[in-house]
Amino acid sequence: MRQSNKFASVRVYAGVTLNRHDFGKPCAFLCSSEKKISWILEKAADFDEKRFVLLLKRDEKLIGRLIPAYINAKIRNEDNEMRAKSLPMEMLLFVSGTMKTDKAIKENGASDNNMFIAFTDDREKFSSFALKNSIRRIKEYRLHFSKDIAEDVASVGFLEAY
Repeated sequence: MRQSNKFASVRVYAGVTLNRHDFGKPCAFLCSSEKKISWILEKAADFDEKRFVLLLKRDEKLIGRLIPAYINAKIRNEDNEMRAKSLPMEMLLFVSGTMKTDKAIKENGASDNNMFIAFTDDREKFSSFALKNSIRRIKEYRLHFSKDIAEDVASVGFLEAY
């Protein structure tokens, strides 16, 4: 159930009000690097205080889950109901459809530095992060908030029990 006015600065998703500026500028890239993925993951953890980057395995099926998972993670964060310790990990749980951190990391976390997906909510900061950490962007995925996003959010919201 989404209520929206194209002139309003607020959107309502499933009864939760989120300001548009809270979303940042989400984008995703297919990337590669000569650096080890463990090193890149360490650097990603220190990306920025207010923005983040999430590294996922290369799997095109995950692209359609990114925006709904992002919105769900933001809602949980704003409601102080996150199950994970960080917003990127909360988002990974939603992308994976589980609340088991180990399972989410094993199934969808980046494990290969040759090809991985990087999701971020700040394009400009990611550009400098990629340059500084020898990450090559191969392709950009088109992400957008669709008119039917509420249905997508609801479908991602049903997760595996503990």
